[in-house]
Amino acid sequence: MKKKMYLLLDTEFCGGSTPLVYDMGMIVIDKKGKVHAKYSFIINEIFYGLPEKFHTHYYREKLPIYLEDLALKKRTLVSFWTARRVFVELLKKWEISAVIGFNIIADVKALNNTAEVLGNGSKLYFFSPNTEFYCLWNMSRQIYTNRYTFVKFCQDNNLFTNNGNPSLSAENIYRYLTHNPNFKENHTGLEDCMIEKEIFCHIMRQKKKIKKGFKRE
Repeated sequence: MKKKMYLLLDTEFCGGSTPLVYDMGMIVIDKKGKVHAKYSFIINEIFYGLPEKFHTHYYREKLPIYLEDLALKKRTLVSFWTARRVFVELLKKWEISAVIGFNIIADVKALNNTAEVLGNGSKLYFFSPNTEFYCLWNMSRQIYTNRYTFVKFCQDNNLFTNNGNPSLSAENIYRYLTHNPNFKENHTGLEDCMIEKEIFCHIMRQKKKIKKGFKRE
């Protein structure tokens, strides 16, 4: 049987209700977590083309990190359309079964919105209509919400939502899996892909029948 391959992506975006992607990480993996390809793209049209979007304190802190990484060639500056071309090529080359994101709904919205904004008013989309999506948050919810050891870990480390429920963020699940309550997520595309990969593989090893789909059901 041919090995199933997945593309896991994570985006960082600015712009609030009209999100624009400036950082896009992608890795091609199998269900055991082996990384077959990886990319870290900084989107030129947003990162350099819309500097006013980076004037908040949050982005001012991140900007020097990105500039240093670009200088060290840890990330690649590309146009948005080049990033999309590489994405499409990866889908074909590796015969990708599904595109995965921890909050794939937000990633899809941000990438489609960026395509539309940069398309000069044309109604463009980043993804084709037949793309299969896995929502890693939805998968995690079904595995970890009632897992005693996860709930206990959250209790021991005060990892709760404002509603008092155990927090199912990627950061907290990764803390649980690595037994490291002090872990801090980078909130950069490629690095976040690498921790989400570990969550995906742990879920797949459970061999439980769960809903993987796009919607947070």
